[in-house]
Amino acid sequence: MIRRAGKKYFTPLEKAPDEVGGGYQGDDGSSKPPSSITVRGRSSLTGFIWLVVFSVTLFVISLFWFLFTEQGAKFTARLVFSRYCSIDAVSIAHAEGNFLDVLTLRGIVIRNVRELPAGSIISIRELKLAVRHGFEVRVDKACIMFPGNNAVIINGKYEQGVFDFVVRAPRLDAVTMAGILPRKDFFSGITGRISDAVIIVKGTPEKLSLNGIFSVFDMARGRVSVKDSHCMLDLSVADIFAIPAVSGELVCNDVLIWLDGSGMNKVNIQYARLLIGKDDYLNPELEINNGKLFFPGSDTLFFYGNYREGMVTASFYSGYVDIKAIGSLFPDNRILKKTKGALRNIDITAKGPVQALEINGNFITEKISINAFSGRDIPVSFALSLKNMFQDLNLNGTVMFKGGTVSGNRIAKIKITKGRILFSGNWRNPELDFKGNSLVERTKIKVSVRGTAEKPELKLTSEPSLPEGNLMIMLVTGKSWKRSQESIGMGKIDPDIALDFIDYFLFGGAGAKIAEYLGISDIVLRVDKTTKKMGVSKDISDKVAVTYGIEQSKTAEERTQLRQEVKGVYKVTDTFSVEGEKELESEKQQNNFKTNENLWLKYKKEF
Repeated sequence: MIRRAGKKYFTPLEKAPDEVGGGYQGDDGSSKPPSSITVRGRSSLTGFIWLVVFSVTLFVISLFWFLFTEQGAKFTARLVFSRYCSIDAVSIAHAEGNFLDVLTLRGIVIRNVRELPAGSIISIRELKLAVRHGFEVRVDKACIMFPGNNAVIINGKYEQGVFDFVVRAPRLDAVTMAGILPRKDFFSGITGRISDAVIIVKGTPEKLSLNGIFSVFDMARGRVSVKDSHCMLDLSVADIFAIPAVSGELVCNDVLIWLDGSGMNKVNIQYARLLIGKDDYLNPELEINNGKLFFPGSDTLFFYGNYREGMVTASFYSGYVDIKAIGSLFPDNRILKKTKGALRNIDITAKGPVQALEINGNFITEKISINAFSGRDIPVSFALSLKNMFQDLNLNGTVMFKGGTVSGNRIAKIKITKGRILFSGNWRNPELDFKGNSLVERTKIKVSVRGTAEKPELKLTSEPSLPEGNLMIMLVTGKSWKRSQESIGMGKIDPDIALDFIDYFLFGGAGAKIAEYLGISDIVLRVDKTTKKMGVSKDISDKVAVTYGIEQSKTAEERTQLRQEVKGVYKVTDTFSVEGEKELESEKQQNNFKTNENLWLKYKKEF
């Protein structure tokens, strides 16, 4: 309110008494406000001020106790460590200094850390903390003791935003690593240890480098184990407090790998380098130089190669490899179990992505056998494309045979003049194209196989000319044949028999259909599954043949009875022959024999 020349003027923040109803007016009509309102307001303000002063004082005293006293520093440190375990699991023997200057903690022991395997203990001989020139840390002999006498020792400092630490691990087993590393599933089922590890950690949180060495001993998963290797590590880690990006390399020298528990099959790699790219550290590159694969009874198999940007490049070569040794690496492979022999002059290359690998090469079969089938001195070359190897294999390409011979226990030798197997996706049913020559006694036989493995087309020709059925018998037996017209017709070869012949001749099958259907000399003369009867015959000369047969049966008393039969035939002329027969019967529980002898004169005449 302003007075001027006897008049009252009110400021904008003031109001005239008539604008507010004539000012304050009490119950008694007076315009003076009561004094109690003023006293109560002053009392509330005073109490609030005292509360603030008390709280600030308590906070300052507490802060001083935490920061500037030994007991307070101990409690604060225990409180910080209790973030990873219970506060009762932390003990500190001595504290000196304060957080604002330099705090030294000695004799720190931390137990039951949540992120470590049960029973682990962390002990720190001396830990210094300072904040005068920024946050600084010095660690003197921090030791992490794991179960099983495993330990990691850390020394170093963090000053002015730079790490400078040395990490040592005299011994650290795979079970312990599985318990402390993020990828626990990666180490599942792995045994063994690393030792003599020394890793130097330097740099800033934005770019940290790890350089060091370590050795690997008896690191195994399943049948494969790394017995010994000396490794060097050179890694760079960016943004360790954000999303880390890892790059660098791991170099391993003199790597010794056992491919089975006995150490009979083993690999030695002189130099192996794993390169991790910054932009794609989950897809590392691999380089291998001077690799050697040792098999029992074989020459050394040398190999080298690399894996870069998803592409494989590898080469393998050896002078001689025993197939039995290869089969020992794949004990569940039924084909390799049945295969015997060796390969020589092996030279193989592999290129392309893993899911569409191209394999080219050549080798010579020294002698290879599968069941009754065998091949010798066969030069083989191939160019194959393998897709979806680990799922449903899709195989394309060609396998070429450039000579050599194939035969069996009883079959004639066939010289290969041309051989090709063509794969077009389904590896179980390739196309066949084989040509070969054979000489059975004085008969020259030409063999041609075309079609597919499931539906082969067999063609046999000879000089002098003979029916195909006859020629097939001659190839299977390796001899000229004589048999009755009732056993086989003289026309085209039945497709089922042709299929069994191809399986027997080329793929090592048993040839059961041939034996049962033909009943040919030197294989099976008679096959009777109900009476368990079988026999063989032998042509001694053009005029004399001998047959031996054996039959097993059951008597009424459930005794096993054997019946043996020997026959001899002498052909006097084309129409007249003499045949003799002798039978011997015996029971396995008695050593008595019954003999039955017969002699016939046979005369054959066609009208």
